Amino acid sequence: MDPACSKVANPDRRLRPALPPAADATLVEIVRAVQALPHGRPSDRSVAGMLAEGRGTSSTKHRYLHDILAARFPESAPQIVHRVAPTDGLVGVHRYLTVLVDGRRLAIDATLPGRPWDGRSSMPLACGPGIDYPSRVDPDAEKAALEKVHCAARPGRM
Repeated sequence: MDPACSKVANPDRRLRPALPPAADATLVEIVRAVQALPHGRPSDRSVAGMLAEGRGTSSTKHRYLHDILAARFPESAPQIVHRVAPTDGLVGVHRYLTVLVDGRRLAIDATLPGRPWDGRSSMPLACGPGIDYPSRVDPDAEKAALEKVHCAARPGRM
């Protein structure tokens, strides 16, 4: 078993990851647990829907990560960021997170299961290059406003 996952209640990736994570889970373990959730839009597009259905999008996964990291690891200063990026000829708005680790701001993108985060470097983003908009107050309203401006031909969320 990966030692970084030893405190996660359910480290077996074939089963639904344990969320919420154990009270003593590390920042890395929490990111890995959320990353292990399958990508998919829950019928209720909320954190509660993600937790109930065991799948999430960039919006729900990173909203959840932001809130839990802010509560458990406030020194990580989590920041939600929206990236407006072209995808297959259309424009989408992708949500990811940045955190402060050892004095450096790192990108966290737990949207898709993949190579586990090492806790020391930025993760690759699940979208291509684009323009970043750090969230200021209300991430969901801000993302909806960006989608309205940039994604008129493509309703819904990424």
